[in-house]
Amino acid sequence: MTDSFNFGQNKGLSTDELAFYYALSAEPEVLRNMEDSVLVEMAQELTALIQKNRTVDWDKKQSARAYMRVQVKRLLLKYKYPPEQAKAAIITVIKQAELMSANIAI
Repeated sequence: MTDSFNFGQNKGLSTDELAFYYALSAEPEVLRNMEDSVLVEMAQELTALIQKNRTVDWDKKQSARAYMRVQVKRLLLKYKYPPEQAKAAIITVIKQAELMSANIAI
């Protein structure tokens, strides 16, 4: 855990941003095709996106979950995230957002 924390600090990532970084870079293909600095920027933008768009019980409302998925998909397209890995990344990011929301007071 200490190594992971230090890894995030070296990249200038908060713990939430680091969690999204790991969610985005879970697939080895992504690491081969994307620059690390882009993944860092994506993780930071994802964290801001989730914080901005979360509402009370957003993870229990289908319309709110669908909106969040669309926003994440747009962000992946913006950064040219590999399309083959996008579906799995969206699922992982949404799960991570649910965990993040459980730990943050709205």
